[in-house]
Amino acid sequence: MIKVFDATGRDIETVVNSMQTVGEYHYKFDSQKNNYKVGTYIIQMMVNKSVYLKKIIIE
Repeated sequence: MIKVFDATGRDIETVVNSMQTVGEYHYKFDSQKNNYKVGTYIIQMMVNKSVYLKKIIIE
């Protein structure tokens, strides 16, 4: 699962909401298409029982 949160922790978008088989995947994050405002966002990726977070900044 891959989700996007704004700086306040609000769930903005679910990019992927399904289990994937082992492999390499590429997903395009289009901030203009989804009308994201300038600011800081958190990308959350869940893999098995682990959660990974990455901060991104849209200018």
